[in-house]
Amino acid sequence: MRLDMMLLCAVGLLIVSLCGAGKGVGADYERGQKIYNDKCAICHGTDGRGNGPAAASLSPPPADFNSAGFWRNMTDAKITNAIENGHGPMPAFDLSSEDNRSVIEYLRQTFKP
Repeated sequence: MRLDMMLLCAVGLLIVSLCGAGKGVGADYERGQKIYNDKCAICHGTDGRGNGPAAASLSPPPADFNSAGFWRNMTDAKITNAIENGHGPMPAFDLSSEDNRSVIEYLRQTFKP
């Protein structure tokens, strides 16, 4: 009986700990959020809809990260390429590989429908 109770408690703790493992967890996510807010939100908007303060002056407009069309066939390599080399009116950003991964994690967890 005592072993059953310990096992039940252990399973309960595991379930509770996994409940927080969703959106917005981890250092990579937080790092990506900071970089996004510092470098990307001016054009893409804080909500990722391509409606940031500088968006009106850009042609074509910034990508809407909330759009299923944006994510269709989108890969981490394509996002990294856009960050490193720019895309249309988007300038290139000199980020480390770790920072690129953090931004991608933030985009996927926050905006992907």
